[in-house]
Amino acid sequence: MVLSVTLLFNGCKSCSTKEPVDDMNIEVPKDNPALVNDINRAKQTLDIAIYNFGIDGISNIASAVNSAYSRGVIIRVIVDGSTANQGIESLNPAIRKIASPTAVEFGIMHNKFMVIDAYSNDPNDPIVWTGSTNWTSGNINTDGNNALFIQDKSLAIAYTLEFNEMWGSAGPDPVPANSRFGFNKIDDTPHEFVIGGRPVFCYFSPSDGVNQQIIETIQTANNDIEVNTMLITRSDIGYALSDEKSAGIDTKVIVNKKADCSETVAGTLIDALGANFKEFGESGLLHSKVMIVDQSNANSDPQVLAGSHNWSASANDKNDENTLIIHDATIANLYYQEFMARWALGVPLAVGEIEEVKQALVYPNPSSGRFTVSLNETLQGSVNVNIFNHIGQLVYQSDEKVIPGKAIDLDLSNMDAGIYFLELSGNNRRCSEKLVVIH
Repeated sequence: MVLSVTLLFNGCKSCSTKEPVDDMNIEVPKDNPALVNDINRAKQTLDIAIYNFGIDGISNIASAVNSAYSRGVIIRVIVDGSTANQGIESLNPAIRKIASPTAVEFGIMHNKFMVIDAYSNDPNDPIVWTGSTNWTSGNINTDGNNALFIQDKSLAIAYTLEFNEMWGSAGPDPVPANSRFGFNKIDDTPHEFVIGGRPVFCYFSPSDGVNQQIIETIQTANNDIEVNTMLITRSDIGYALSDEKSAGIDTKVIVNKKADCSETVAGTLIDALGANFKEFGESGLLHSKVMIVDQSNANSDPQVLAGSHNWSASANDKNDENTLIIHDATIANLYYQEFMARWALGVPLAVGEIEEVKQALVYPNPSSGRFTVSLNETLQGSVNVNIFNHIGQLVYQSDEKVIPGKAIDLDLSNMDAGIYFLELSGNNRRCSEKLVVIH
């Protein structure tokens, strides 16, 4: 089967390339033509579970859905009962719909997924569309989001089973008396798949303990973790990231805003990560919920976690959500490229909270590339070492355990001659120094 991934790198000019990779079709759309194109290819069934469905500023998704209905496709739509969903009003009134309950004990129907032709006899027909993207102009054209199109019958059937649980039946008509949302959900879907030879895991909230899956994914890291998520309010996730950093894992986190995180999480990550904890630095908002693990080492099971699930208690305990964990080096690298483009534009949360200390002693400087760095005594302990070239690109990174009297040896002899900038940070302190490499 083909694993087809569409990444929405909205608002990020350096993420505008489009390239095919092996048997994957990688696209970076500005609007949502891939979504409409897939709706247009539906032959038998189309199931839509969407939190927010707008109509302004995007290609007309409602028209594509209406056209599918006119050609005989059986269409079922689930929306969140507390959201305006103006696009629903543009659908043919004959299309069957159900809204999630709004009683206080329920959360929100926060899913963003679509299933096409799940039970088709042609294995090339079933498609799952999912990710973090609502069908709104802001989410599609401006905000930091991602979406995945996955062609696989088994996964499509699993998503259909989840849809049926909310729909209340497996038939074309909803049965509200039988429908299950939020805390009423049960864990009744398969979780493990092999798609195109790649392990893929699928989880739904709140029945499947997704926050624990997030923590366990964090704990698998052997080399690096990159997190690109709207918010983190679960302190256990914050502690898990901090623990990995303490264990020597290169850990970087971008959130939409510090204020969107709990005080405990923000404080934990600022203390643990320093300048490697950033706020979104672009227009719109960071709406993705993505983690990349071990992309730097193809032999260490690179993987990506993505979906609609915010890293919060509500997402875990009350909301209707979906999450995928994809084990694949190429996909991890694609997500990493998007992450690094956003990372370059991010704003370190520790800036203004980190004390600038006297510069480290670096010798010899200039040198042929071999430098010894004697640290200010306040920078003892765990020290993050970053080196940037003259245009601001990160060219070297390491984490050092420094004890009194120990210096750091740097070897840049394989780099081009020129000026580089060394940044050392740790213990809420930072210092910097210019390096000159001559050959």
